[in-house]
Order: sequence, then C-alpha cells, then structure tokens
Amino acid sequence: MEPFPLIRGRAGFGSPKALAEYLEVSTITAKRWDQKGPPKAVKLLMQILGRDLSWLGETWEGIYFDHEGYLKGATRARLHGGDLRAIERMEAIIAIHERERLEARHDAEIFKRFQGAVRAAIEAGKHMPPRPPGVRPSRSKRILERRERRWLRRA
Repeated sequence: MEPFPLIRGRAGFGSPKALAEYLEVSTITAKRWDQKGPPKAVKLLMQILGRDLSWLGETWEGIYFDHEGYLKGATRARLHGGDLRAIERMEAIIAIHERERLEARHDAEIFKRFQGAVRAAIEAGKHMPPRPPGVRPSRSKRILERRERRWLRRA
C-alpha cells in the first residue's frame, strides 16, 4: 500500500497545506492524514486526480482525467460514456466467440470419430453407423453420406 504523501504528490498537491486549501479543511487535518492515513473518499479522490483509475478494475488501466476534467485513454483521445460501455460489450462478445470456438472444436472431434466409424463400416461392407445425437452435418456432408449409402446398396 502506497503512503498517502506519495499519492497526494502525484495528484499535484506538493504539501499538506495545498491539499487543505483545495479540500477546505485545516492544515492540521491534512498533516494528520499524511501520518495516519486519510479517509477512503479522500484517498480515492487523490488517486483520481493523480490519473490512477486502476483501482476500478483492469478495464480502467491507462484511463485518466485530464486537466480539463475529460476522461482520456492511452491514445490521449477523449473518451465518452459509450466508449467505456463498448469495452464491456466487446469483452462479452469475445467471451461468446471463445465459447463458440470451443464448441466448434468439440463438434469437429465428434465428426472425426463418426467419420472413422463410417470408413470402418464401409470397409467391412456394413451399413453406416447412426449419427451422434444432436449433431446435424453440413449440406455437403449429407450429400456425401447419401452417395455412400447409394454405393453400399449397389454393392
């Protein structure tokens, strides 16, 4: 945990007196905060003024308030509320795509096993094994399966 004088200094208040004037408290109170620690609200205010919003979470790292009071990002462009909401939505979309990718990988493994069973059945001269439950092959795969069934009937 960082000492309060360091956080205060980063916020632009070089002395307890400057902080006391800004917050309209006594100089004795500001000096006591340097020694014993400030109230949580004061510490958070100093972090905000000192351009440190990382305590809000990973999404806020690199985002800070400029001297005019606007939020700015690492690119130094002004950020709007919609930009911050978009970050959360993009993270949710990425999680959905990751889940879909894992499901597709699982389906591909099922199809590989099924394909091996089909080949073994064709080589043995037997009919094709049933399709795994809940799995519907693509149109091209269905066409190939239909051709294989016709070929087996002719043989």
